[in-house]
Parts: sequence; C-alpha cells; structure tokens
Amino acid sequence: MIGLLQKRFTRKGIEEREKKEEVGKRVEWIDALKGVSILLVVFCHYVVLPENTIVGNVVMALAWAAVPCFMMVSGAVMHQSEMFEWRKHFLKIGKTYVVLCIWRLIYLLIHIRIQSMHFGRAQLLSYLFFLTDLDGIDTGVMWYMNAYLVMLFLFPVTRFLFCEKFQGKHIGREILVYMAGISAVGGIIIPSVNWGLERICIFLRVEKISINGIAALMPFVNHGNLLFYFLAGAFIFEYREWVKEKFGRYKVILFPLICAGTMGLVLVKYIDSGLLIWGGVYLSEGYSHMMTSVISVGMFLLFMWHDWEWRHVNHFLATYIGRHTMGIYYMHYILLAVCSAFIYPMIRTHYSFAMNVIKTVIVTAFCVMIIMLLKKIPWVKNLF
Repeated sequence: MIGLLQKRFTRKGIEEREKKEEVGKRVEWIDALKGVSILLVVFCHYVVLPENTIVGNVVMALAWAAVPCFMMVSGAVMHQSEMFEWRKHFLKIGKTYVVLCIWRLIYLLIHIRIQSMHFGRAQLLSYLFFLTDLDGIDTGVMWYMNAYLVMLFLFPVTRFLFCEKFQGKHIGREILVYMAGISAVGGIIIPSVNWGLERICIFLRVEKISINGIAALMPFVNHGNLLFYFLAGAFIFEYREWVKEKFGRYKVILFPLICAGTMGLVLVKYIDSGLLIWGGVYLSEGYSHMMTSVISVGMFLLFMWHDWEWRHVNHFLATYIGRHTMGIYYMHYILLAVCSAFIYPMIRTHYSFAMNVIKTVIVTAFCVMIIMLLKKIPWVKNLF
C-alpha cells in the first residue's frame, strides 16, 4: 500500500511542492487543532462541574482525545523535517528535559506556599531530576512530557525510516507501518479487547478471562498507544492530499464519527461505574480505549479537511491559543491548583457546566497573556 501511495505522490509531484511550501512554516489548521486540544485539557482538570451533569460528562469523555491529538500533531510536524542533525536533536532533548525540571521546581515552590511539606534531600533530588513523585505535589499532568521525551529518543529512527529513500523508494515507511501496528495492538487493541472480555465474563457470572499477558510480548508497551498516534500523524499529514482525494466524499461522516466515539466512551464509563452523569469519576485507562482512537483520528481529519472553510476560526485559534500550548500545558495546572486551594471553596455551591466553561476560558486567557509577556524576556521564553 505504501508503494501505491508513493507512486501516486510521485506522479502528481505533490510531495516536492508541499516540501517547498510548508517545511519551515506553521500550518494553521495544525495549530488550531492544538488550540482546541489544550482547551479540552484545561476543561477536564480541576473541574467545577456538578456531579449530576450529563453534558459535562460527555465533554469529559471527548477530552480524552486531546493528548492523542497533540501526539499526532508532533508526529506530523517533526517528520516533515528535511534535515537531521544529531547535535540539534540532542540539544532539543536536553532543553526539553531541563525545562521539565525547571517546571517541576516551580510546582514545588508554589505547593510549598499552598501547604506545609516535609521531604529530605534525596527525595528532593529524585523529584527534581529523576521524575519521581513527591507527596503533596500533583505533577500528574507532566506524564505527557515523559511520553514526549520517549518520542524524541525514538525520533532519529522513525525519521530515518520515514524520510530516507532506499534505491529510490521509501521502503522504511513499511517498517514504520509495522511499528505503528504493533504499537496499536499492545497499547490500544489488547487493552480494549481485554476490557470487553472482562465485562462479558462479569455479565455471564463466570471466571474472568484476561489477555493482558500478551501485551508483555509487545516491544512498545511503555506509551505504545502514543507511539501509534505519533506515527499515525506523520502518515496522515504526509499523504493528506491523497486522503482528501480518495476519501473526500466520506468527510461528512467525520463529525458523526467523533460523536459516536464520544458516546462510546460515555458507554464505557457507564458499564464500569453505572454513571451517565459526571459523578466526579474519571474514565479508567481512557487512552487505551479504541473509541479514543476514533475520536482522535476523526478530529485530526476533520481539521485537515476543513482547513480552508474554517480558515478564519483556525487563524484565531492558531494565533492566540495554538502557538502557546506548551506554556499553557505547564502553567494551567499549577494555576488551577492554587484556585482549588483558595477560590473553589468559596464557589462550591455554584458549580455548573457553564462555570467550568468560564473557568476554561479565563484560565486559558490568563495563561496566554502571561506567556506572551514572559516570552519577551530572554532565557525565560525558553520555558514556553
């Protein structure tokens, strides 16, 4: 199949034209998708939702697609690079790690102001530099940066296989399709099938059957689901013109497909917890469900297909939100932690879906304003 796609691209000369036009400059629909994704991330953290909200529960299910969309975007952008230099790549890894450590220090300093904390030197060093947890500090949001670092370590391999030609053909892409496949099997398909088997056994009142042991045979178990999204984003973006031409008549089903995937996650939560309302319960292992893949890929294709029709909205999302997502990702969580400690107790009786939307808008806007100001300061701007 890769050979067929490559042949079609070569015949039309699309590959060369796109590299000249788009490598080195931002693609607005990509940044717009990042903007929507970070809004979903802010929405689902430190929520001020009433427990009986149904619409809040639906949006919380939709929000599971945000991180996979981020990873698809990273895969799409990074695999378009024409040149690769080991020095620059190691510098990027080093910068990402140092920035992560600095933000962990910022989280520590702010939490010390919020509450009393006690820890030893060894605990402090392990927390700051070796990415271990420290009691009293919620750094759960930073797991994504750990996964991103995993992708950076793998990138020299994936980029070589994706970009370099062997005897004039992109043979390496077939290997990447294989890698994406086993990543999906280990990180998405096996967990989803295992979830289904366990629920069937519960319904039939028989002894549970587990196939999770097979996942141990998969080589990409650690963040394997996100590796799938990383590679999927690279392939979809590379062959986007072919996808648009071949499947353009089916684009009308993307929005219903996203809705179906979202309701699928709502159903998963209902089967697990008996709740169709929010109830203060997060979906377990949300990134490992196949419905999350349906939503994530659907959102990526939706923005890709409607890049021109939505150009004005995309421009706003890209300019004012999408280009600041990394800073928002780090900053919003600690800001919400402060709000949870000092503001949430005063408004607890007024929780509502609308208030959570307002919280999302205000926190995102505040983060963007602070980031835009701090980016004017040398060195400090590297934190964003």
